[in-house]
Amino acid sequence: MLLKIKRKLKDINGGISVPVIFPLIALLLVTILHLTFFSIGNETFLSWNLVKAMLFITILVFASISDLKTMTVSDKYTFMLLGVGLVGVTLDSLVGASICFISFFLVAMLTNLGGADVKIAGACGFVLGALPSLIALLIGLSLSVIVEIAVTLIKREPIKRHYPLVPYITIGCIAVTIMKGINLL
Repeated sequence: MLLKIKRKLKDINGGISVPVIFPLIALLLVTILHLTFFSIGNETFLSWNLVKAMLFITILVFASISDLKTMTVSDKYTFMLLGVGLVGVTLDSLVGASICFISFFLVAMLTNLGGADVKIAGACGFVLGALPSLIALLIGLSLSVIVEIAVTLIKREPIKRHYPLVPYITIGCIAVTIMKGINLL
């Protein structure tokens, strides 16, 4: 049964076999947090916010795995994130997408930042909205700087010119999704 699931979760473009456990852990975490913090109010078990958060995190985890393994991210992940963002789209969603996309685009023009990072950041801004997406990107980029400096100091090698950024963006987005879920944002 597990082999059938693994075969179905195969990324056709890169030929990557995606471990099933990563998205399942993310889904379990979001569901537990949702049940813990929202079962008290009038919220139903399976709300649109929960479905949106589960899809958002799952897609980002798959994009992160792709970025870690191949240093590329398919456009299909960006389109899926944009589709998730259409659930409950507001003006704040459009502002978030614009701010994140334009800021990452400008950085990409000046540096070696990849195009997939720009598109994923814009899509995350569309899903989260302006302020939450900026906080998510700040968390992710700060973590990437800390980790890359630590790895550089430990290995005593010069800083790499290219490293996968989508996993760090994913961590920031997961943190913000959890903060939104427990009403910290």
